[in-house]
Amino acid sequence: MSHSVLVTGAFGNIGSRVVRHLLAAGHRVVAVDLKTPKTEELAAAFGGAIELIWGNICDTTLWPRALMGVEWVVITSSMS
Repeated sequence: MSHSVLVTGAFGNIGSRVVRHLLAAGHRVVAVDLKTPKTEELAAAFGGAIELIWGNICDTTLWPRALMGVEWVVITSSMS
């Protein structure tokens, strides 16, 4: 059974590994991360396999859109 999973910090060291494992298991992945040249490059490597949302997890306006249709949330991001 596949699930819809939101991953924060999706293009960090841990997050990108989580995303790869979820995709390999057939899950729908919604990836949330800050937009930087590095994260854009890492996101491009996933092609169209993920739903991408650029933003800061501290921005409360991000969450309604990010959580739409999501069953699980994996938090690999940090706040600074």
